[in-house]
Amino acid sequence: MELDVERIELFIAHQLPDLVNAVVMVIAVVVMMFFLNPWLALACIIPMILGFAGQYSMMAGKKAQEGMKQYLDALEDINSSSIQYVRGMPSIKIFGQTVHSFRKFYKDMIKYRDFSVKYTDNFQNGHVAFKVILLSLVTFIFPVGLFFISGDPSNMAFAIVLIFFLVLAPGFAVPMFKLNTLASNLNVIMEGVKRIDEIFEEVPVPQPESPQRPSSFDIHFEHVSFSYDGADGIEVLKDIEFTASQGEITALVGPSGSGKSTIAQLIPRFWDVEKGNIKIGGINIRNIQVEDLMDLMSFVFQDTFLFSDTLFNNILVGKPTASKEDVIAAAKTAQCHDFIENLPNGYDTLIGEGGVYLSGGEEQRVSVARAILKNAPILILDEATAYADPENEYQMQLALKELIRNKTVLIIAHRLATIREANQIIVLEKGKINDRGKHKELISHSGLYRKMWDAHMASATWQISENRKEMLT
Repeated sequence: MELDVERIELFIAHQLPDLVNAVVMVIAVVVMMFFLNPWLALACIIPMILGFAGQYSMMAGKKAQEGMKQYLDALEDINSSSIQYVRGMPSIKIFGQTVHSFRKFYKDMIKYRDFSVKYTDNFQNGHVAFKVILLSLVTFIFPVGLFFISGDPSNMAFAIVLIFFLVLAPGFAVPMFKLNTLASNLNVIMEGVKRIDEIFEEVPVPQPESPQRPSSFDIHFEHVSFSYDGADGIEVLKDIEFTASQGEITALVGPSGSGKSTIAQLIPRFWDVEKGNIKIGGINIRNIQVEDLMDLMSFVFQDTFLFSDTLFNNILVGKPTASKEDVIAAAKTAQCHDFIENLPNGYDTLIGEGGVYLSGGEEQRVSVARAILKNAPILILDEATAYADPENEYQMQLALKELIRNKTVLIIAHRLATIREANQIIVLEKGKINDRGKHKELISHSGLYRKMWDAHMASATWQISENRKEMLT
């Protein structure tokens, strides 16, 4: 995709002016040739037209189009595999998988080589013929000129015109070669435009004709079923029914792949459900403007994303119109003001390349500061203390305590100890609700939640024995 955009930008910004210049020059020379002598002009132009026609038939044919698609697909594969190989270099070295991991990269390189050769073969004959003709225009002009001058050897005017054509022919090849190169690039551009159009043709999330805005913020799932592959795909959620009440904490727990994150991502309409409804304050989310829906929610995910910008601007993302005092107040509440102040430039410190790198716990506290600044009535947390060390976890809990006050809170929990005080715990298994209730109730049921809790407590007391050979719990 990035390569396609770069090629189109290069063509429009640089190659298109050259194309216009070449076309104007060719037209001017052709007009001048016909003005001087139509027969010599035809002797020069007809071979070029035949050469162009032969090459164009190979470039525009079905075989050439398929080859172009395969060529670009192979180029994308080698780009992605090379990036993956470089990023995974530490793991490759640690596990001694250098040769094995290089195999995929090598396979993609061979695939790219094969399609490059195939793509070249499609145009080889036509291009060689065109090039020979273009560089041999004198061969076509000279016999025609000799034929006419032999009838009137004293015609000095014609002789001068003939010499002019013989001198002009090699120079005429330059803009023609440029036209040929630009024309061949059009195939690549058209394929790139086609790929970009496929993205633009994706149907956006439909907006409601008569938008509504809820006055309360309970979240209700009504018999929701969902598949990432559409109505005919495998359902990852099946008949989900629950209510997350305003001012209360609802926790989603379950094994990996049970559908916890999918439920959270359906609320802001990252996807639309095929069956059932999701309502906020009694209003179907399909009847809420997407912008309004986003304004109602704050997210604190386990994998936090920070922009390559200052810490101040990263927090300001939560509310772009906020003042500096509001940003600092949010940072203090999120327990990240102190470590920001200790950075080289404080809130103006750059994050990422060319700046500083934060720890996972620090990044999560910055994300919490964003959510506090936004102050949305609905909060979705995905194990917001996952990267916090024991020393910082208490600070994170304080920040979250401020953040969740009087809000509808949905927590995706992996560490069960963090959701013991939740008002409601939804236990998911294979896309279905297995159980629900409060912590003490679920412990007494001796079901999936009890097994998960026992495993959680066992892992909390896990240690290595003194002889380093036994694992004790």
